[in-house]
Amino acid sequence: MKQISLTLLLALASLGAIAQGVTTTVLGTANYPEGTQVKLSLFEPYQRDNTAIDSTVVKDGKFEFRNVETKAGQHIAVLYFGGQGGSDFIFLEGGTVNVKCNDDTAGQYYEVGGTPSNDAFNAMRQDIKQVAFALHKIAEEYEAASDEAVKKTFQKEYIALQEVQDSIMRIHVLRNPNTYLAAFLLPQLFYNMPADEIEKVLVQLPADSKDDARIKRIAEQVERQKPTLPGKTYLDFELNTPGGKKVKLSDYVGRHKLVLVDFWASWCGPCRADMPEVVQLYKTYKKIGLEIVGVSLDNKADAWQKAIGDLGITWPQMSDLQGWKCAAATLYGVNSIPATVLIGKDGVIVDRNLRGDKLKQKVADLLK
Repeated sequence: MKQISLTLLLALASLGAIAQGVTTTVLGTANYPEGTQVKLSLFEPYQRDNTAIDSTVVKDGKFEFRNVETKAGQHIAVLYFGGQGGSDFIFLEGGTVNVKCNDDTAGQYYEVGGTPSNDAFNAMRQDIKQVAFALHKIAEEYEAASDEAVKKTFQKEYIALQEVQDSIMRIHVLRNPNTYLAAFLLPQLFYNMPADEIEKVLVQLPADSKDDARIKRIAEQVERQKPTLPGKTYLDFELNTPGGKKVKLSDYVGRHKLVLVDFWASWCGPCRADMPEVVQLYKTYKKIGLEIVGVSLDNKADAWQKAIGDLGITWPQMSDLQGWKCAAATLYGVNSIPATVLIGKDGVIVDRNLRGDKLKQKVADLLK
């Protein structure tokens, strides 16, 4: 029997999504002035203005929206008070959603609950509260700083904290894969999630969320990555060196204990920020069995070659100068850079997408 692909499985599952919507009641408390208008709007990504569903006013510190009807796929809403900035998200999934909104000298904060997705969202937000506050503070300090060295320090701290925040969010997605919270967060987290974790979440998402174009793209991406996941034998490819010579990945795999395929580009800020650590990694482990093969997603040869010199890259480089259409990136299902593939001497893929300390530790362990 042929294995049913994940994309097909999701397509079949989505047939069960009923075109009818749901009815949700939103009950809230707010310390806004009496009579302040409260607008409930659908959250629409990439749109400047969100579509209003209903409006009411604050009365005796309370507001409510009764029997709000939404169509399938319309599950994320935002509250606006007096025409000002919106609240955090509210998930309209049927039942009663309880919202607590406060506006004081300490700033705005919101609590939601009452339905599975809203309970999951509130729990996650409590877990990331301190990290989010620290990120905001670092961003302010970065903007105020004038010294470039200080700015780089703030940038490094910010990236590290972002990884912590993403890790917390990822944990909550894995805990609540059958919620609209998971469907909302997965598109921004899947770049740094293993394919097997993504697949487990995808098949458990609410049925109508699987019709979302972003979710469909993620499913297709997971399918493309499957042949090159850890435990699989590497797939060979042929590209050009900066000097125009054709070389293959197989020219390096098997001749070294480990080969790290590093997908990057001269225009990629995070790639350039990571490169000093990769340079040091190569200096430390080259003599005991590590080879790095850089695969550039550049479009222009001069920019690629200049970056190689500027960044102190001394390991082999390959590219077809096709940008995101790079044949090797497509073959390995690369959807963001920097991206890495670590291959053992036997040609079996050891791991993917390791960076920073995790990459250094993995290489150190394997080359002991």
